[in-house]
Amino acid sequence: MVHVEQSGRPLVAKFPEPKGRSLPRALAARQAAAAMSSRPLPLAPFRLPDRYARLQLEAQRLTTLSRDGVSVPELIGVGDDYLLMTAGGESLEKAFKRLSTDSAEAFDYATRAATALGNMHWLGHWHGAAQVRNVLVDDQGRITLIDFEEDLSVVPAETRACYDLMLFLASIALGRGSAAKKGPRIELGQCALAAYEAATDPKLLAPLARYHHRLKRLRRITRPVEPMTGKNVRRMLALADILEASSVWR
Repeated sequence: MVHVEQSGRPLVAKFPEPKGRSLPRALAARQAAAAMSSRPLPLAPFRLPDRYARLQLEAQRLTTLSRDGVSVPELIGVGDDYLLMTAGGESLEKAFKRLSTDSAEAFDYATRAATALGNMHWLGHWHGAAQVRNVLVDDQGRITLIDFEEDLSVVPAETRACYDLMLFLASIALGRGSAAKKGPRIELGQCALAAYEAATDPKLLAPLARYHHRLKRLRRITRPVEPMTGKNVRRMLALADILEASSVWR
């Protein structure tokens, strides 16, 4: 990302990475999504295409999402190897590092972001990389969703919606890097889950039960040795605690 200005207007030039997703990472992504699906999923949607194809896909998706009222950057132009878009503020990941996770501002941001994601799914769209680092918030608290290089059009709508939701909640559950030292953010995640469920089509929540069952089994097995587990396992355990608050089982 390169930040530029045009007539005093802050813009961002995005240059997609030259390489797509490695086979091991694509297999892991498909396995995560398959846990929410009642049928086998193809690998192709989880293998990112070449840079030019991703650039064209994201340009098309930004146009479609904006047309349908989803809060995304305005596409200003498309070059041979870049997209030029309006800037949307700091990432939610940085905001959560800066804020106390029990602050009213953090809860407000989580609610706004989850509502935006739920509305996107209600309209039949998907994100594909719905983590807090791909959600922007500006000085007025406006939320902007970014990074639409994933083509999940052949994945069932309820599967890709829950896949997005799990990525989003997992990224809230335990921060990356130094943010992980603050511990799990269960209440913040539960706030986001409630906002998402209020904003989206209830039919899209069906796969949650299947995924929740898998996480509960993981929790039973690993909880006794949790202090010795890595961050990824601790993130999944925190996600299991977040999902306990779902309206699906109430």
